[in-house]
Order: sequence, then C-alpha cells, then structure tokens
Amino acid sequence: MRSAPRDLLGRVTRAATVSAATAALIAAVFAALVAERVITKAEERRLLGQAAALLSELSSMSRDEAAREVGLEVRELEAVGLRIAVVEGGVLLGGDTTIASSGVGCQVADGVRRCGVAGAGRTCVVGTRELIAGRFATFGIAALVAVAIAATLGTLIGRRRARWAVEPLSNLAERVSRAESNIDLGPDDGVREVDELRHALDTAWSRLGEALATARRFSANAAHELRTPLAALSAELELIEERMPAFRAELARARSTTAKLAKLTERLLALARATDAVPIGDAVELGELATRVVRGLADDERARVAVEPGEGTIRGDEALVEALMENAIQNALRHGRGAVRVSVDEAAGQVVLGVRDEGPGVPVDEQERMFEPFVRGSGRGAGGHGLGLALIAHVARAHGGSARFRNDGSGAHLVVTFPAWAPRPPTPRAPG
Repeated sequence: MRSAPRDLLGRVTRAATVSAATAALIAAVFAALVAERVITKAEERRLLGQAAALLSELSSMSRDEAAREVGLEVRELEAVGLRIAVVEGGVLLGGDTTIASSGVGCQVADGVRRCGVAGAGRTCVVGTRELIAGRFATFGIAALVAVAIAATLGTLIGRRRARWAVEPLSNLAERVSRAESNIDLGPDDGVREVDELRHALDTAWSRLGEALATARRFSANAAHELRTPLAALSAELELIEERMPAFRAELARARSTTAKLAKLTERLLALARATDAVPIGDAVELGELATRVVRGLADDERARVAVEPGEGTIRGDEALVEALMENAIQNALRHGRGAVRVSVDEAAGQVVLGVRDEGPGVPVDEQERMFEPFVRGSGRGAGGHGLGLALIAHVARAHGGSARFRNDGSGAHLVVTFPAWAPRPPTPRAPG
C-alpha cells in the first residue's frame, strides 16, 4: 500500500531541521574536544606552577626540614584534591608514593594526572585525579541540549523560510491549475530551476495544444465532409425502398446503418466543437431542454422516459448541452431494460442533471474509464461507438462542470454537474 504523498514544504522543513540538528551536533562535539584540550592544558599549568612553587619553598631547607614541610603540605593540599611527592637522590622525602616515580613533565597514569618539576637535586611532583569521564558526560548533555534547541529553532524558522523558498513553485502550480486552453504561466520568478520548469511546461503545453487543435480540425473536417454524402445516401435509400418494395428489409437495414453513421458524424462534430472552454453563450434552462429532448424521441423510446419536475439554468452553448442530454438519455435507453428517469435540480450554486436507468449498471473500477473515447464497459451492452459518454464528459468540462456515475442502487445513475447561472439584478440608477 502506497503511503500518502508528502508536500514539498514539509520536506524542505525537515531537511532544514535535520541540517540544523546535524550542524549543532558537529559543533557541540568539536567544541567539547576543544574545551577538553583547553581545560587539560590549564590543569597542567596549574599543577606545574604548584610543583614549582613548592620546590622553590623547599630549596633553602635541609633534608629534615624539607621532609617536615612536605608532611605539612600533604595535609593542606589533600583538602583541595591535590597529591604531592618530593624525591631527593632517589629517596622519597614525603608525600604520595603512587606518584613518586613520575619524572619531569606531565603524564596520566592510573587515573591521576601528575606533573613534575626538578631543581637543586630534588624533584617535586603534584597530581590530581583525572575527571575526564565527568567532563565528557557534561559535554554530552550540553550537546544534546544544543541539538534539541537547534532542531526546534530549525523547525520553527525553517518552515517559514521553506515556505519562502518554495513560493515560486507554489505560484507556478497555482497558475497551472487555473490554466485553460490558452495557458499563461506568468513571468519568470528569477529562480533558475522554477523558470526552467515553467519554460518546459510552456513548450509541452504548446505542443499539446497544437496536437489537439490539429486533431479537432481533422475530426471536424472529416465529419463535415461525411455529413452531406450520408444525408444524400439516406435519401437515395429511401427512394429505392419506395421503388423496390421487394427489398424493403435489406434497404431498411442499410438505412439504419447509414443513420448510425450519421449519428457518429454528429458526435464527432460535437466533440470537435466542444473545446476546453466555451464562450459564455446563452442562458440554457435544463428542465425545459430535457422536456424538449424527450419530446423528440421515437414513440417507443418516449414512453420509457420520465422527466421529473425540476429546473436549473446554466450559461453556455445550447446546442452542445442538447447533444450532451440526447447522448445521456440514448445511452440509458440503449443499456437499460426498463424506465429511464431524468431529473434537474439546482442547489448550492450548481445545477445537477441526473439520468438513471434500470440496466446492469457500471462496475466501480470502470466508471472513470467509461468517459474516455471508444471505451465500452464490460457490464453494458455491445451497442454504440464508445463516444457518447466521452462527449458528455467533454461538453461538461467545457462548461466548467463534470460528469460521473453515482453508486446508489441498481442500474446506472449518470450525474452531470454545471455551475448555476442567474441574471444579475439591474443596477439602480442614481437619481438625476
């Protein structure tokens, strides 16, 4: 199962947050290493200074006096966490035996940092317990706090900056969604990637428009060229049928085939005329139009169709809307077994045309495809050319509406929605 798509703004915000948190972590680790180095050097200078001061103090004392003084110093320095040891001629005068063997300079052994200074035949060593683990624990907590703050600020600030960063792309998407047949994606935004995308869309849209225009012209020209000879052929067949009654059945079939070809031609013409958007056109009252279309049906077909009371006015091309309604009703008559109900309702700024039959219905997984040209459903009859529903959907879109099947019981329920139209009240004139 595919996960829900994530928006680009969220992706940029998360990238900014992760980047800020990563940068904060790296900076915290680097700062901890530098701080540890600085603290270590400072501690070594302190220990060396303490050792040098003690050695200077002992320099004028005899061996016994120095030993007594070291004993006093041991007790004083233990209170501040320092250990000392003084060695003369390889013999310990006093202090901690564990650090007495250390030489000149600083080193760490057994968890104790010790620094030694030599002079006047004596060596003084001062040491303190190494607390590196505690310092790194403190640094670690500080790093986590810094990462948390950076992530929070990165999310709060990054989302606003991310919205600014993707604004050109959002503007482009909005223009594309509003575009009609004559697309206008607006001027460049000065963002190279977005401008390149805009130019690519312009180019692709222009090519698509040219291809569609060529296809429509071909369809219209072909249908127009076929209309006249088909009408003449139908008239000739009717005359031959009158003169040759013995071939009436065969000629009737030929006339029926000719009529189907003529209807297919009319549909091709309607599809060619129904561009992506029609002019404002006339006010069309769909309730009256439905009654007129049903009145024009053959007697046996008219007896099966019931127009429910209702009205709704739209603005558009009346001939195209009439072709839409004829195809919707004929489709229901062809594929349904019983009555066909036609309804027109207006509510919430929309006019809804409904055509319901009592046929096998349309499977849910085929409903969208049924509005594509030359597609026939598996559950419907084999009749038709697969253009009726395509014409319905195309004309509906050209009028700013839509067509779909509604699942509400047995049979097929075709629903076509248009934007409602109402005349503007006259503007009151100022008294003059």
